[in-house]
Parts: sequence; C-alpha cells; structure tokens
Amino acid sequence: CEMSAVRRKAQQIAMLDPTLFGTKDEFNEKYGEEVKGGRVIKWKPKAQQAIMDRIKSRIVDCVAMRKEWAALLPPIKEALIPVSLTENQQAVYDSILHETLEKIKANKKLKEKLDEQDKIDETEDITDEDSGDDLARLLKPYLARLEQYISAPARDPLGNIELKGEDRISPKMSVIVERIRGHLDNNIPGKILIFTNYRASAAEIYELLPKDLKAQALLYLSEEKVETGSEFEKNPAKKIMVGVETSINTGLNLQYVSRLIRLETIWNPGTLEQGTARLNRPEMKKVERRDVIYFDWIICNLTIDVTKVSRLTSKIVAVGKFEHIGNPD
Repeated sequence: CEMSAVRRKAQQIAMLDPTLFGTKDEFNEKYGEEVKGGRVIKWKPKAQQAIMDRIKSRIVDCVAMRKEWAALLPPIKEALIPVSLTENQQAVYDSILHETLEKIKANKKLKEKLDEQDKIDETEDITDEDSGDDLARLLKPYLARLEQYISAPARDPLGNIELKGEDRISPKMSVIVERIRGHLDNNIPGKILIFTNYRASAAEIYELLPKDLKAQALLYLSEEKVETGSEFEKNPAKKIMVGVETSINTGLNLQYVSRLIRLETIWNPGTLEQGTARLNRPEMKKVERRDVIYFDWIICNLTIDVTKVSRLTSKIVAVGKFEHIGNPD
C-alpha cells in the first residue's frame, strides 16, 4: 500500500539524517494513532502527507536514470556471428519446419491472428516496442521445437533418430567455446553469461562444454536461483553461467559480467533491454573493472533465427528514429 511505501522511504531517509524524525518511538508517537510492539497498527489522519511534507522540507529526491549514469558505463561491442546447419541437420530442420507450418495452418484462431498481424505490420505504430507480443505467445509452442532443435539437435525426437556423429552437435557450440576461450585466454575482466530461451538448450550447452570450461561453469536453474546467483558472483573459480534469460533477467544484478552470449534470440526491444540491463549498468559499490561489455549473438542461417533477428532489428531502428526525431545528429 502507499503508506507502507512512505514508511519505508522515511526509514531510508532517517538512516541518512537521524534528526529528521528522531527516534523510532518519537516517530511512532507523532504519526501513529495506535502502536503495538513498536509498530504502528493505525496511522493518524493525514499522517502520510505529513511524513512526505517533512521529508520534502529537508530532502531533494532525485532519480538517476540510465541517461544520467550512461557516462559511467564501459563501451559496448556487439557481434552477430553467423553459423550454418550441416546438410543433414538442415534436412531435419526443414522437416520439422514443414510439420510446424501444417500445425499452424490447422489452428484457425492462430491463422486468423497471423492474418491480423500482417495488416497491423503495414501500418504499425513504430513507437510500440511490444507490438506482436500476443502473437509471439501463441506461436511459442509451435516455434519452441524449431529453436531448441537448432541449439540441441540430438534432443529433438527426430534429430535423435536421424543425426549421427558430429551432426548431433549444434554449430553454435563451437562458437560458444571459441568466444569463452578467447575471453579467458586474454584475461578480459569480468565473467561470461550465456542466455537461452529454454532449459533444454541451457542443459545441452552446459553438458557439452569441454571439461576444463565446465569446471568453471554453473548451470542456472530457477529453483536454485539464490544459491547459483550468489556463487556466480562471489566464487572467483566460477567464470561462466548458462541459463534461461527470462529467469535470470529478473532480480539479478550482473555488473561483474562483461560478456553476454545469446544462444537464441527474442522478439522485441523491451525484452532485449530487460535482459541487457542486468549487466549494462555501472558498479556503484566497487571500482569498475570492465574495459568493455561484449554482446555476442549467434545466428543460424536459413532458420527462424534470421526471422526473429530481422524483426527485432527493424523495430529497434524504427523506435530509434522516432525517439530521435528532429535531432540532426
């Protein structure tokens, strides 16, 4: 409730300036109508406004937005790294794609939504970063198999039957290992985070890491969020973490990470910003050690990866043009 927020704010301010509200007992006596066990059970009429007026009489409340502290951030280097499926992998992918399209066509509600989105795209409001999210949610169950197949071919039922030897390993795996080794061998300050969209993809990457890299890695699971997040931050021997983006990008601050590898892509700029912001923020409590923040995208040719990245890029460009309209630079 609003009163709880005001009380928390008063407590925070009191830590900075104890003279503002006096002792806890003095605060409770002045603003509380009913106090029990050192806690206000019922507040006096207009206590909320009185507390805020008292705070404003002494404190200027400023919020530092991203633009204000952007100068504190290390520079960013982004790389889009293309890979291709092998001939056998592509044949299986095409088979799964054909099956997926047939299922989508058979879903009348989804087909209507696709036709509706086509019309929206023609006159789409460029400021709407999340346009198409509803459609993306409807498509997710159909597209999940395609995306997971690209990252973990042998975990797909058809891929497990049809693929042999090296064809059972995603072409993205060699890029991941290459980027990790380059980061570690060059003693680049900061740790490495690998984002996936699915637990199966994260598990596959973790299991296929070479033994020496796996010893330095953590597989992030939502049910072990606190423990894994803490170990990744505090254990210097753990330099790599792989997990599902939607779980990691909530509640974790990752200012000590300097390389983010995206195994799978997302649909819209809002989701991109939420994930990127986990590490693209300054160190406020420690000296910033990162010289550069690296963002690596691994994109598989002739797959849904290209479709998703193309849509995301077009929306980022469109929104950017709108936000900087009238700016000659």
